[in-house]
Amino acid sequence: TIMAFVNKEGKPFFALNDSVEFCNMGLGFKYKHLWTNITNMFRDKNTREFRRLMTDCRHIADRVDSFVSKLNPDIIVAFEQRSVVLFNEYIKPKAPVITMFHFNYSQVLKNEKLHYIYKKSSCIQVLTKNDLNQTKNIIGNVPVVQIANAVPQYKEIANLNEKRIICIGRVDGKQKRQHLLIEAFAQISSDYPEWTIDIYGDKSFDKKYYNLCVSLIDEYNLSKQIKFCG
Repeated sequence: TIMAFVNKEGKPFFALNDSVEFCNMGLGFKYKHLWTNITNMFRDKNTREFRRLMTDCRHIADRVDSFVSKLNPDIIVAFEQRSVVLFNEYIKPKAPVITMFHFNYSQVLKNEKLHYIYKKSSCIQVLTKNDLNQTKNIIGNVPVVQIANAVPQYKEIANLNEKRIICIGRVDGKQKRQHLLIEAFAQISSDYPEWTIDIYGDKSFDKKYYNLCVSLIDEYNLSKQIKFCG
């Protein structure tokens, strides 16, 4: 069973197997009320975020608990921060809670006030070996495993005639970090003038970062070798 909280209707973007039940609770975020904002006004950023998250989870915990109790799951997989807080702090189900990091460890664990909640997980899954080592250092005794994102496999095989690198992902300085690819290629581009890079992804996600990447391409005189393809 997949449980979602979003304030949207419709089916998931990716097709699901018929044996998978999908339920959208439609809970959205509830903490955008005046009193919470007023009481957090003079606190530091981490404290504000922590208190708002806890308030939001407290408001929806009963509804989520009721739904999960009826399911009586063997395992719960929490793949985003609010789910981790809900299950580890408020609901506390009998089933083990596996926490997934779908972002760099430094993004997930940047608020130290939440560390004690992550430590209540039965297991933590991260994407990279670096995330594995760093998360172990921060979290301590909780088992941590590294499983990379799945990539669909296709029968078609590239003929490899073109000397081209393709990068796919939204243009995002915090997660995708295309500037690293540009800077790395700049160090070897003169030795491989026949090679090119095509970057595919949403350029409007972070326009300031996109402009930074464009300026880097101009700085390194790589406009003939690197292009954004939308």
